[in-house]
Amino acid sequence: MSEAPVRLAISAGDPGGIGPEVLAKALANMDRSRMKLAVFGPERVLVDEYAKAGLARNLVETVDVSLDASGWQAGKASKAGGTAARLALAAAVAHVKAGHSDALVTLPIDKATIYSDVFPYAGHTEYLAAKWSAPVLMLMVHEPVGLRVGLVTSHVPLSEVSALVTHERVLDRLRQLHRTLQQDFGIAAPRMAVLGLNPHAGDEGLLGTEEISSIIPAIHQASEEGMDVRGPYAADGFFQYQRYREVDGVLAMYHDQGLAPFKAIAGGRGVNFTASLPIIRTSPDHGTAYDLVGKNVADFGSTADAIELAVSLVRRRRTNSTKR
Repeated sequence: MSEAPVRLAISAGDPGGIGPEVLAKALANMDRSRMKLAVFGPERVLVDEYAKAGLARNLVETVDVSLDASGWQAGKASKAGGTAARLALAAAVAHVKAGHSDALVTLPIDKATIYSDVFPYAGHTEYLAAKWSAPVLMLMVHEPVGLRVGLVTSHVPLSEVSALVTHERVLDRLRQLHRTLQQDFGIAAPRMAVLGLNPHAGDEGLLGTEEISSIIPAIHQASEEGMDVRGPYAADGFFQYQRYREVDGVLAMYHDQGLAPFKAIAGGRGVNFTASLPIIRTSPDHGTAYDLVGKNVADFGSTADAIELAVSLVRRRRTNSTKR
């Protein structure tokens, strides 16, 4: 008997950005037989993009989210676009929480326009952590080379990173990374690498002490708990010499330390996976790209990969649950 289709709730993101375009292109070029789709966003924007991509409207359930036309313009940042993105995301999350979908795929939002008294979050990751009351791990995934990069800190100013790189936080992130590599990626004995915070991983305290005070003790404790953990590595040489190919997951200390090399390696085909949620959530690894809107040049590869990864991870969790 064939496996039931994976039900995906997809929030279309900021309607002024490339989200609706890359979503329509991705769906038009994918095998959709393994999935059932519910897309949340302004219907008139989405239907227009479906038509441009040659995607029949009746192949996708589209849940309309109101859009203030007076305050919105394609290719421009606007509060109207931010409000529409927020409403689409909230509706998609409610759909998943009600059990109508198995996974959530989110298209890009503009953090500046969506931020408000009713959305006081730095991004999707923080919002979802609050909605599910779960400590989450931001994990960037590029499966073709087995590159998976998790972050100790995510959307915080660089000036605040050092104080957040504590023994407890690093150890907690290692536990989360180990667990998701086993449960979601099917790796029985994950190998993990940890990057240092400072240049040259601190040079034994000459260039910073966080490695000595926090990172190395966390690595030692994780090792005592039975995890295969290596490091800390100097981040520049680690990626230069492709040491990531020797492990199943990498833990970076802050956003750009992990995402800059990740995006260079993934070449626009990376996926953001929110690990440690009770549901699967994925997203393309790019932003709204207002400057590309209306030019028919936006690459839909990362969106297609985000959808495919969501389907794959849901199926693996289903398999795991039947084995228990």
